[in-house]
Amino acid sequence: MIEKLLYILLLSVLQIQQGNAFISIDVHNWSPSIQQHDINKEHGRRCRHHLSKQSLKSEQASDSIDSREHLLSLDPDSKEAQQIVLDDLQQSEETLSKLRKLSYLVTEWNNRINLVSRQDCSTSTVFGRHVLPSAAVTQLKGDDGEPFLRRAKRVVDVGTGGGFPGLPLAILYPETSFLLLDSVGKKLTACADMAERLGLRNVKTHHGRSEELIDSKFDIVTGRSVTSVPQFCAWVQHLLTDDGHLLYWIGGGDIPPNALEVVQQDVPLSELVPVLQSSDKRILVFPATAVRKIAKESGLLPTRKVTKNSTSNKTKNKPQRTPKTKGEWRKKSSDEPKQRSYESFKRYSSSPRNSSSNGD
Repeated sequence: MIEKLLYILLLSVLQIQQGNAFISIDVHNWSPSIQQHDINKEHGRRCRHHLSKQSLKSEQASDSIDSREHLLSLDPDSKEAQQIVLDDLQQSEETLSKLRKLSYLVTEWNNRINLVSRQDCSTSTVFGRHVLPSAAVTQLKGDDGEPFLRRAKRVVDVGTGGGFPGLPLAILYPETSFLLLDSVGKKLTACADMAERLGLRNVKTHHGRSEELIDSKFDIVTGRSVTSVPQFCAWVQHLLTDDGHLLYWIGGGDIPPNALEVVQQDVPLSELVPVLQSSDKRILVFPATAVRKIAKESGLLPTRKVTKNSTSNKTKNKPQRTPKTKGEWRKKSSDEPKQRSYESFKRYSSSPRNSSSNGD
């Protein structure tokens, strides 16, 4: 039996190496029989088909990279960038100057802490990948034909990270108050420094989570690919005024059907700014009622439930009890002898007793 198994194993190895046959075993007679198959032709056909598919995918990926090259590396000092900001976005020279400076500041800070992806991070990639997609919202109109942010008084950017979209929007709308919120303190330090160096007096920062802003209400809540749409709605639903809106930047990914049913606008960035035609990102607009509906139907809860009277794990501050004093306190002089707490204290002498004291 062992010899037959070894024989079968040996034949299997030989045939596999040749690649033109396979082994079928007669279970009853234990006699291996080699069935020859000319599979070289089929094998070659499959290999050619696989290589052609791989080549096609490679060409498509190359075309995609080439078509996005200008988007990913648009020099903020170039004439093309100037034309986009001045003509397409219809902004002033001062605004263009600040958007350019922002690109340099983000690059400077990104060398110290990770604000955005450090892979090929330059002023060109920051301007093309972060600044322009944020500024594209200026072309987003409401039902009355006016830009959404033009009528907003208070805006909160939840999960701002490196300041996007908050800082570009604060440059574009200097009359609107912006609050940049993030749970990472060092990123907010960078955002505050950049806002100060850009002269943005309409920007404040908050280190924490959106659930902690109990009594704050905003006309617009913004977020850029922070988390899934239902989870983000659960986090920010209490921040919106009754007639407020959520503007959410999202790239690819699936949106739940219940969110698509109530979305007010779903606009690709390529429709807002033609130069972003290769971008797969888009802006979703939800009214406050839709945000609360999505949050309720999702069943998701905020990361941390906070109430007005909530406290941390530390013990609540209680009034300190004044200890009762024993006797009247007065300042003592060092010349006074110390008082004992008991009377008639005598220290026993270590000297031997006098024999006369015992009586003879």
